[in-house]
Amino acid sequence: MSIRLFLTCHEHNKPLRARRESGIHLSHLLRIREEIAHRDELVAATLNGSLGEYLNLKGWNRWFSTASAAFLVHHRACRIGIGIVDEYGRPYSLVNDADRGAVPDRQHYIRATSVGA
Repeated sequence: MSIRLFLTCHEHNKPLRARRESGIHLSHLLRIREEIAHRDELVAATLNGSLGEYLNLKGWNRWFSTASAAFLVHHRACRIGIGIVDEYGRPYSLVNDADRGAVPDRQHYIRATSVGA
């Protein structure tokens, strides 16, 4: 069974959800979490034109990781945090799946940092 997973930005009054999914299986959560944890590198690779090489180095899926990179580039200056939700709006922890579907709180989000700012 597939379930579409999206990045969200909680800086906005009504959090914004990415247009493209970052994964389609719960098994993709590990990679999505890693993308968020290494977002500064992912954003830098996108901005300097070396995203393809960076994704190859990491072994990440090009289609989904490119979607994550595009969202993270657009939200690199946001300070509150980035999260993960599924197509039904259920939040996923950035650490583990124990709180799947729980009401989101600050522990679910990694604070955003800007690259080169």
